[in-house]
Amino acid sequence: MPNELGRHAHTLSSSCGYGDSTSTVLVNQFATRRQKPPAFALRKAGPPAFVVKHLNDMKVVSDRLEHSRILQRERENRKEMRRIQLAERRADFQRQTLLDLQEALQDFARAAGAAHHSDLMALKKTGTWGQELLPKEIDDNLLTANRRCLTLGVRVRDESARNLVESFRTHTNSISLKSNKKEAQDELTMSAQILETLQKRIGELLHKLDDEE
Repeated sequence: MPNELGRHAHTLSSSCGYGDSTSTVLVNQFATRRQKPPAFALRKAGPPAFVVKHLNDMKVVSDRLEHSRILQRERENRKEMRRIQLAERRADFQRQTLLDLQEALQDFARAAGAAHHSDLMALKKTGTWGQELLPKEIDDNLLTANRRCLTLGVRVRDESARNLVESFRTHTNSISLKSNKKEAQDELTMSAQILETLQKRIGELLHKLDDEE
């Protein structure tokens, strides 16, 4: 290629009346013009610095938002777990209360029945109603069972069950206070009927607690 350029340059210089030195200059000029541009001139220019900074800032903001969303989800999950745990503890407490109440009600009914039987025995012995004091053991059992029914009854969340517990306590406590055998017997019958209704209601509440698990 240089030789070809030299020939063209020599021919051009000869035709124009120039010497060999002039042809050499022309060759160099032709060769310089055909050289490839520098490598740095062909390299693609990167994005401007402000664009890079803007992209980095956007990445930081995006990361912060994602981190904030993760923290929010974790807080919501913890809150939901606390709510579930609290509901489970309440259900367990209510279930145990109802089970204990069933037992206390039966104890109260048995104590009331024993007291009524004692009054009947005293009636046969003395011919008068309600004049003899109850034996200490029976009286203590009545007092303990009554107090336990009261304590457990107020813990029941169901209003109808609470009302039935209070009604049962009222009628059961009134058995020994009646002025004659018939009134005492009627009060005992009413107490037994209320107890049956109450036990059914407690059973329904226990089944409901089991179904909600």
